[in-house]
Amino acid sequence: MIQIENQAQLDRLKQEQNALLVLFGGENCGVCQTIKPRLLKIMGQATFMI
Repeated sequence: MIQIENQAQLDRLKQEQNALLVLFGGENCGVCQTIKPRLLKIMGQATFMI
């Protein structure tokens, strides 16, 4: 997982990658902080290629 710092970086990644999973959130967002570890776990278990 990488942290995207600006729109230009996101645009570049969209051009370079076939697929992206983007999580928008903040440190004070309870929902975001709950979802993040679950997404990391799922990403670690992925066995597919796109």
